[in-house]
Amino acid sequence: MSHSIEDRTLALAGVAQACSLVNQIAFRGITDSQAMEASLSSLFRFDAEDVPSVYGSVSGMMVGLRLLREFLRGGPEAARENQQVGRYAFTLLQLERTLASAPAPMERIGRSLRAIGENLEDSTVLDGKTLEAIANAYSENISPLNPRVMVNGEPNHLQNAGNVNRIRALLLAGLRSAVLWRQCGGTKLQLFFSRKKMLAAADSLIRGHLH
Repeated sequence: MSHSIEDRTLALAGVAQACSLVNQIAFRGITDSQAMEASLSSLFRFDAEDVPSVYGSVSGMMVGLRLLREFLRGGPEAARENQQVGRYAFTLLQLERTLASAPAPMERIGRSLRAIGENLEDSTVLDGKTLEAIANAYSENISPLNPRVMVNGEPNHLQNAGNVNRIRALLLAGLRSAVLWRQCGGTKLQLFFSRKKMLAAADSLIRGHLH
C-alpha cells in the first residue's frame, strides 16, 4: 500500500501529540483528556484500514497537528515552549530505529496490548487499571532500551503514581506513531527536505477538520 504525505504528516502529528501531553502532565499534572484518549486508543487499533482510522479520525489529532505545524514553521512558540516536546519526539524516533533492529520487545508489547484490549469493553483507555497495564508494558519492554526518554517536570507531578502511568502510556502511544510514520515511508531526511510539503499537508488536514 502506498502512503501519502498526509499519512506521514498525521503519523508524525501522533508522535508530537503524545509528547505534548507527556509534557503537560509532567509540568501541570493535567492534560487534554480527549486528545489523550485519541492517542492511547491508537494502541488498540490493530487492523485499521488507513492512517486516520488508527486515531479514530483526524479530529483526534488536532493537538498534534497544530503543534507539528508550529515546529515546521519554526516560529518563536515552537522554539521556546515546545523544545522539550521536540526532544521527546526525536528520542522516540530514535527508539523506533532501535526496535526495528531488535523487534522482540515490540512483539511482547503487541501481545500485552491485545490482552489489555480484550478487557476494554468493560472500561476505557483512561481507566486507572488500563493505564497501569499499558505503563507496565512500556516499563518492562521499552524503558531498558537506549536512548531512554528522560522526562523533565515538576517533582510533585512526577512523583504521582497515576501521572507516571499516564506518561509511560503516552510514550508508548508516541512510539506506536513513530512506527506508523516509518511504515508510511517517513524518514529523518524528510524532516529537513520536505518541510514545506509537510506544512502544507498539516494545514490541509487542519482545514479539512474545521470545515
